[in-house]
Amino acid sequence: MKKTLELFGCEYIDLGPYMKDEEKIRQLYLRHYQDGKRLGYTPVIMNRDWENWEDLYWLQFEIPERQEKHRQRVKEIVDKVNSRSYEDWYNEIYDKYFLLSDDRVVEEEDRLLCAELSRRPTDEEYDKMTKNRGIVDLRFHCCLGDLNDAIDPHDACYVGPGDVLALIPSDASYEVLAWLPFHGGFNLCPTMEYQVAYARHMHECYGAEVMDVSGVSIGLYLPVPLTDKEKVIAAARDLTVMDNDVYEDMAEVSSKLVYGKQRLYMWWD
Repeated sequence: MKKTLELFGCEYIDLGPYMKDEEKIRQLYLRHYQDGKRLGYTPVIMNRDWENWEDLYWLQFEIPERQEKHRQRVKEIVDKVNSRSYEDWYNEIYDKYFLLSDDRVVEEEDRLLCAELSRRPTDEEYDKMTKNRGIVDLRFHCCLGDLNDAIDPHDACYVGPGDVLALIPSDASYEVLAWLPFHGGFNLCPTMEYQVAYARHMHECYGAEVMDVSGVSIGLYLPVPLTDKEKVIAAARDLTVMDNDVYEDMAEVSSKLVYGKQRLYMWWD
C-alpha cells in the first residue's frame, strides 16, 4: 500500500505511532481535513490490506512516468464522471446494482424492491424513530488484531497499525476514488466510475467527503451531520441504492445510520 502511494507520488503519514491514542488520530485527521482545504489535498485513511494491490501496469514505466500516467488516468475518469449528470449515473446504478437487471427478470422481486426504496416513514414514525437521537461525533477505533465486533463499524472508523493517512493531491474528495485502486465490480459493489459519481453527488448534496477506504469499504465524513428530515431520507435512499446488500430497510437506515452521524459507512463483502 505504501509502495502504491509512492508510485502515485502521494505523501502519507504512518498511523502506527498513533495506535494507543484514538483521539490523536481524530485530531490528526481533522487537522489535515482543514489544512487540505487550504492547500489543495484530501486526507484519506487507507487500510493496510491494500499492500499488494499494485497493478502490473505500472511495472513497464519508470517512477516519473508512472506518476504522470496515473494522473492522466485519474483525469480521464473524473472528466468522464463530470460529463454526465448524476441522474444518468444513478439510473445505471439503480438498474445494474439495485435491480440486478443483468441477473434476473423476476418482476415481482423488482416490484418489492422498488416498493421498499420508495417506502418512507410518516411524520409520526420518523419523530418516534429519531426521538432522543443526537449528533454522533466522529470516532476512531484502534484495532491491533482482528476487528472487534463489540464496536459497530457504522459508529467508528477502524484503524490498524499498518494503516496510513494518505494526502491525495486533490481538494475534490470524490476524485480520491479515481486516485486509489478501489475498482469495485465484486458482488454488489459498483465499479469505480459509479463510486466517483456517487461520491461527487454526496458531496454536492450533503457536504460529504471521502474519509477512509479499504479494499471492501468506503467511509464518508459529514462535517455537518444530517438532521433535516428530507435530507436524511434522501441520503438514506442514496445509501440503499449504492449498498443494498447492507442497507435493506430504508426507514431504519434513515433513523439509525444517517441521522446525526458524522460518518456514513458502506461495505461490500
